[in-house]
Amino acid sequence: MSKLDDALLTPKTMAQEVCAVALPGEVSVRAAWVTASASREQVHLGVVDHGARLRETDSWSGIMPCMAPLGRGVALLFLAGPDLVPVVSVDEAEPVPLKHQGQCHNPSLAGGDGGAWVGWCEREGRRAFVRFGALAPDGQFSSVARLPGEGCAVAVGDGGARALWVDAGVVLSARLARDGMGDPEVVRADAGAEAAALCAAPGGGWFAGWQGPTPGGVLRWPRVARLAGGQWLEMDPPMPVEDMHLQRAEAGEDQGWERPTLLAPEPGRLWLAGRSAQGFRAQLFDGERWTRRLDISQVGWSGRSRSMALYRFEGETLLLRGTAKGLGVVGLQAESDADAAAEAEAAAAAPAPGGFPPSSPSTSMFGSMPLFGDIHQHTMESDGLGTVEDAYRRAREVYGFDFVAITDHDGLAGGCLGPLSWKRQCRLADSFDEPGRFVTLRGFEFTGSRQPGRGHKCVYFDDEVPEQLPGRDPDRLDELLARHPSLSAPHHTAWTGADMDHHDPAQQPVWEVCSVHGAYEHGGDQVIPPRPDVILPGQFIRDALDAGLRFGLVGGTDNHGLRWHHGVGHKADPQLCGLTAVYCEPTRESLLAALRARRCYATSGARILLRVELDGAPMGSEVPAGSPGALEVEVRGTAGLRRVSVLVDGEEQAFVTPDSQDATLRHTIAGARERSRYVLVTVLQQDGEMAWSSPIWIGP
Repeated sequence: MSKLDDALLTPKTMAQEVCAVALPGEVSVRAAWVTASASREQVHLGVVDHGARLRETDSWSGIMPCMAPLGRGVALLFLAGPDLVPVVSVDEAEPVPLKHQGQCHNPSLAGGDGGAWVGWCEREGRRAFVRFGALAPDGQFSSVARLPGEGCAVAVGDGGARALWVDAGVVLSARLARDGMGDPEVVRADAGAEAAALCAAPGGGWFAGWQGPTPGGVLRWPRVARLAGGQWLEMDPPMPVEDMHLQRAEAGEDQGWERPTLLAPEPGRLWLAGRSAQGFRAQLFDGERWTRRLDISQVGWSGRSRSMALYRFEGETLLLRGTAKGLGVVGLQAESDADAAAEAEAAAAAPAPGGFPPSSPSTSMFGSMPLFGDIHQHTMESDGLGTVEDAYRRAREVYGFDFVAITDHDGLAGGCLGPLSWKRQCRLADSFDEPGRFVTLRGFEFTGSRQPGRGHKCVYFDDEVPEQLPGRDPDRLDELLARHPSLSAPHHTAWTGADMDHHDPAQQPVWEVCSVHGAYEHGGDQVIPPRPDVILPGQFIRDALDAGLRFGLVGGTDNHGLRWHHGVGHKADPQLCGLTAVYCEPTRESLLAALRARRCYATSGARILLRVELDGAPMGSEVPAGSPGALEVEVRGTAGLRRVSVLVDGEEQAFVTPDSQDATLRHTIAGARERSRYVLVTVLQQDGEMAWSSPIWIGP
């Protein structure tokens, strides 16, 4: 693989989204990219010359750029302004707003001498639509079709124009014409399909791409089909057997393959590129088989763009993508040998990439039974895999959660969740929120420095959300929390620090005890140990409780879309590594109020039912000193129970070892009339799953 790999932008400037187009007969390439800070996101337009040098020509406020030839120049489409309006710039002219119906997301653009075609997703409340339209060389836009679906793409070739989109798990395609759209064709019914890609083949024909879950449902992998003889034929790139069945010891940082991008350099041949957990992958279909996959990655969380571009320049296929150091370009050369053919045959013999795992039924019964959900997840918007939309769909439809929060980092590994991306995330949260059925919270993860810094905290907002995030600045975090009603939850405390000096029980009513990083209840041996690479003494949950801090306990997956969380997770599926159970109604207001009141508990991922009361007061309560100290505990496990323990000031004062899935424990707290203390109940099942109650405090 030849390499032209130099940073083309200012060093240490992360290019978060990238697109490019090479015009016939020119000696340069037009490129667009996005840079972000906590205060702004900008789309930059520039020219990459033959020497791989970049000259910026213009910039605007915006995100999600896409480019295409239009007439003798180029068209640039992106989302701009506080309302995420799609705007288009034709040959570097000032952007002009295009007509749209609702919230706009994920635009696509393709063109040629006769004009260009545009597609994007519009969300109206809980409904999603795709819109397709024509763009004239003078920038005039005319809508052609609007229909249910999302994840759209458009392409232009010798056979005209075509659209691709996903609707309810079915990948669809249709011809585009200025007087309307042809009848939709089913490319494939594929559970979990998203991130559509489409390209024309030289001389005729089409290639379609999208991504879907792998066996086990954790990682994403690209799928590809080609239109030949009027039929769509499957041609998925092989997934190595070791990638499909990754074991904990083999689970490195670079996993998965998402956000497919396609380029057909010659008839019958197709380049496929996309993001992995730590970089990018590319693979060539040479007309008969897939050649060896190329991995363009760096070890470690170095940062990379959410999108990339494939283009042809002077007979070579080039991949342009963003890195933590700027914009990088690499030449792609296929490696075709006997080993590659053997790998493809081995992968073909293994199970093909499949749909989601069967969903777990929700144990929720509104009223006296708790709701279960995950309030700590990451997507490709920061350092995870998968889209925000897919995270909500999986939480609701696959895992059967009652509530969920996407908490992407405000800044990490060179990237930043800028104001437009943050606004987009909040709007998506609103569109997926269904009071009475499925609740979403609007939040982010503050990524502070390790102890003695502020550590990491997930922040959840009430009705009003800020225009921008603090960007890892603790002083700006304090200012933001003072202005906007919210609550926070520190997590993996003995890995990044508990920040006890800044604990405010009103602002931090709950702390996360278990996630994909393990359990952080106490130091020493634990059934679910914390990750071993960094352990900060004195920063565990019980250390903070022993120091007199008061907070409830929650669980969160901290899901990044990685199998075994690159070897440190205690389960292969990160979405089963920590849950929160809350006694509330299925609305945002009720959920936030219950978290503030500490009417919640944590589990390691199992939906263990737990009720704890002291003198009739539920978990999270404060009862006066001198109370009788009558404790009642009821447990209904998901497997046989091994031990239910009552801890008073960290010491086990009572326990039961039932031989069934149910347990009842009644106990009078010794010394309840003497001094202030906390009561904590823990549950251990025979299968290793755990639950932790929020404490109850006796005394002032």
